[in-house]
Amino acid sequence: MWIIEQRTPCLSLLAGVAAVAVAGLLHAQTDDPMLFCMGTSIRAGGKDWAYVLWEVNDGAPLPDPALSVHARPGGFTDPGTFTRVTVAQRQTDPATVAWLIARAESIGQSAADLAHLLDTVFADLALSPGLSLEARLAAVIRAGAENPEAEENLRFLARRHAAIAMALGRAVLVPITATGQTTLELRAFDPAGGQEGPLRGRVSVTANAPRILPAPLNVSGTTEASPRGHLVIGVRWDVSDAYRRVSLLGFGFNVYRLDRDFAVAHNYHITPPGPAELATLLATHPQAVKRANRLPVLIDEDDVPPDRPYFNDDNDRFAPDGAPFAAGQQFYYFVTACDVLGRDGEVSQGVLLTACDRQAPLVPVGVRARRLRTFDGAARDYGVEISWQPNPDTSNDTTTAYWIYRYASQDDPTFRSRDPLLNRIGGPVAQNTNLTRQVYIDTTPGEADFGRRYYYTVRAIDNSACGGNWSGHSAPVACNLRDEDGPGLPSATLFVDRLDVTVTAEEAPVDITESPIDRGDFRLVCKVPQAWLRDPVQSVSFYQREARDENAPVLFIGRYTLGDGMAAVTSRYLRVDSKINWFFYCQVKLRDGTLTNLARSGQFLAHSKLMICRHVLFNALGTVTRVPADPTDPGVPPSGSLVPTVTIHLDADSVEWRLFTQIDNGPLTLARQGLGTPNTDISDIRADVERYLHCADVKYFVQTFDNNGNPSPLKLIGHAFVPGAAPAALEYVAVEPSGTSNAPTFTVTWVGSPHGVDHFELHLGMPMSEPPESLAGAGLSTNLIKGTGTALAVPNTDGTQETYLMAMYETPRVGAAFGDPDSDLFTVTFPAQINSRILVQIRPVGRCSEGEISYRQIASWTLPAPLSQVTVPWPARSLPPVAAPINTAIKPLFLPYQDYSDAVSRETAAIAIGRVDNNSDIMHFQADGYLLPTGNPLEAFLYAPDDASDTLLPFVLYRRQVANSLFPSVSGQYVQVTPMIEHFASVIDAPTGKRRILDPYLVIGRLDPQVAEDFHTICVRDRLGIVGGAAYEYLLMRFDERREPRDVLKLGSVTIPAR
Repeated sequence: MWIIEQRTPCLSLLAGVAAVAVAGLLHAQTDDPMLFCMGTSIRAGGKDWAYVLWEVNDGAPLPDPALSVHARPGGFTDPGTFTRVTVAQRQTDPATVAWLIARAESIGQSAADLAHLLDTVFADLALSPGLSLEARLAAVIRAGAENPEAEENLRFLARRHAAIAMALGRAVLVPITATGQTTLELRAFDPAGGQEGPLRGRVSVTANAPRILPAPLNVSGTTEASPRGHLVIGVRWDVSDAYRRVSLLGFGFNVYRLDRDFAVAHNYHITPPGPAELATLLATHPQAVKRANRLPVLIDEDDVPPDRPYFNDDNDRFAPDGAPFAAGQQFYYFVTACDVLGRDGEVSQGVLLTACDRQAPLVPVGVRARRLRTFDGAARDYGVEISWQPNPDTSNDTTTAYWIYRYASQDDPTFRSRDPLLNRIGGPVAQNTNLTRQVYIDTTPGEADFGRRYYYTVRAIDNSACGGNWSGHSAPVACNLRDEDGPGLPSATLFVDRLDVTVTAEEAPVDITESPIDRGDFRLVCKVPQAWLRDPVQSVSFYQREARDENAPVLFIGRYTLGDGMAAVTSRYLRVDSKINWFFYCQVKLRDGTLTNLARSGQFLAHSKLMICRHVLFNALGTVTRVPADPTDPGVPPSGSLVPTVTIHLDADSVEWRLFTQIDNGPLTLARQGLGTPNTDISDIRADVERYLHCADVKYFVQTFDNNGNPSPLKLIGHAFVPGAAPAALEYVAVEPSGTSNAPTFTVTWVGSPHGVDHFELHLGMPMSEPPESLAGAGLSTNLIKGTGTALAVPNTDGTQETYLMAMYETPRVGAAFGDPDSDLFTVTFPAQINSRILVQIRPVGRCSEGEISYRQIASWTLPAPLSQVTVPWPARSLPPVAAPINTAIKPLFLPYQDYSDAVSRETAAIAIGRVDNNSDIMHFQADGYLLPTGNPLEAFLYAPDDASDTLLPFVLYRRQVANSLFPSVSGQYVQVTPMIEHFASVIDAPTGKRRILDPYLVIGRLDPQVAEDFHTICVRDRLGIVGGAAYEYLLMRFDERREPRDVLKLGSVTIPAR
């Protein structure tokens, strides 16, 4: 049997029932057993009609092209003469078809319904929308003669609408007398010759007594217990033999539902209403009585399984104004057979059916299974705890309980079976949304189950009115039943590489003939011959002291960094008193902040010859010793512990190890893991990365595991400081006098990023007097270099030097105790003496590395002069002196265009400020900068304006145009050519270890490519632009360490060639 969906015609199903074969029709006689005919009567508009239709068994064609219809009053056996009343044949003439449509309308067959059938079923014929209804029906009938599918659909629709049946020549509608019976005969007819043929069939009808189709039997509900049956009521019924005998008059079934309370109140659940009464109830009680189907329900008993419904009622919930049934809502259902003219037959017995919630609850999620091991003093309990997240309570999910299932294998044929009873071991566990996890404990496993694996699933059930709906099984979770005693406390050792560096001085200096321009008495060189040691070295510091006086201060010469790829560090040129012996010192500072020994050279005099520079040589050599780290020592571990390693001993129960790290007391992180053999050592495990972003205190923990995955206790085996990038240089440092004359103070303010900074060092110097051991009220440490005699020689603006004795204090650790959490600003205030002067430098210090020390800041605390003594309000100091430099190599030049690879080719004015010797074998002037022969800063190649210790930097270049014959009248005003130049932009070239100059104000190369020079000139460009024929005079203003004007060098003038 088939269900024909009542909302949209399904042609594939309609075609299956287009041909109806009925054996032994009542009140019919025929000479050809293949033709079956039946008739019924209808009264419409006060007139009585007989509607006769016929069909051929198995859908075969009609045996005759036309049938003549004859009628006479009376029954089959009554005497009388038959009179031909019409001829039935296939009609394609629109005028005739229009007449048939009008006749069908006379008995209530709707023309609109006919139009809808044609437009819906035959849309693929693309009939013109301008055709009349009769023309469209005639066109479809013509198409059916050539299109079998269209013909099959027409024959089916002939049972739906009388106009189609008559136009196909398969039915007639003839008037009959208002009383009694009328007998009608069907005879073969030859339309061409007008000749009557043999008798094909005979029926009799009674006026106003239509044949009422028998009621269906055994109406029942068969809703599918799945989501497809959610809030859907399925109805099924049987047909009787009496219906089968008259099924030629039938066209499907109508399904009616009555509200349960309404049906019971009117006793319809016992005695069903008649067809006429049912029609009245539809009109008078539309809320309680409804026809569930829109179109007749067509069935095929042979094609629908016995457990499937013929019709599913969903209350039209998917219609625009539809709504689903409420879960548990009940109705009485009645079924009638519908005849070919749309009239209901006898009403079946009613059946009470329920709209069921078939929406299964959510599948439980978050299911876990874990072993439970308890000990009550007498025996162990080896239960398995199964837990899951409770389903949320929603309108679509009313979970009430959970059931638990267990399987010995995923290959079990009943694994996750739909049967709710198979493999069920526990439940029901009532729903409780107040819990984050619900729990069931399987207490059946014991020691005998060790080595087995069980799989668990959980199902949910709800409180549906038609019996609980079961969810699917959760994802299976496995639980291994095993011994859970882990290994004992592991044995492991953390090893760190201790780096020891020693600096030694060579016995005699090396005498080298120097340039007549760049020269000095001494230069200090510290060599680092071991390539692996160069990365840990942060800086090299050089010092000097007069050998004749053991109490003479040790003077600081400078601190120099070891650039990438550099194997040695060389100091600046030193000019000394040639009559005095000197000691020279060298000390190396490592990146972790460790200082080496302070190596002292022998005592040396300057060379007697002016052009000889004596190079004092030092060597820094390192050794690495692998030592165990002390896990109980909270202090700093041995210096240079860059890549710690671990040795782990696996005891008899251990087969797996794991190494964890904890950075700065943060969370544990798994660093390494592996497998091993019991009773063996796993050595040289690389414990960590080589470097963090900032220096980190890393603790190391070890844990071992047995064959069952049971862990040992976690053991701390040691810690180490792993170095990182040095703290960033400070952005700003200022020293200002503060307080009052009664309580004078100095306030030091600096700005710098606190990231990676543990604390700051404040270096304080006083002229020829040692700073105090502590600075009251500053919150700093005591002087940490007291008694070391550390001194710093600082040049004054008048060319003399002033020696400051230095002290060093530490601030508190950066954080809540020191610093502003909302900014990078730091401030220290300490006592001052009136009319005192101090020098301050600040260095950021990480826990195992140091940043660069700031530039020197000098400040004074003096009482303001009385107003009566103030005679010049501004400026309060004299102007800097103006003089020509002693070194005449510093001069202005015009640089013409030169098409030469290493020429200075700029077509501009410039100032020569230095030179690079013995660099002719390198392609110097490249798009990516000039490559120096060494890694030393460019400052080492600049001319000294006076003696070798004098420097140009920092400076600002000025110019003015001077009058000449081409430009006799000029303003003569000075304009600034460059900003203040303190350093020149450069980088270390990775492949060569040499320094590459990138500064846009510099050009370096040969002045004249025609001259075979063995040096290149360093020039500062005039980027303001020049005029051909004009003359320009240049001044260079130098500044001291406080950035106050020091002096002005008058460099002379240059004339630009006229074009």
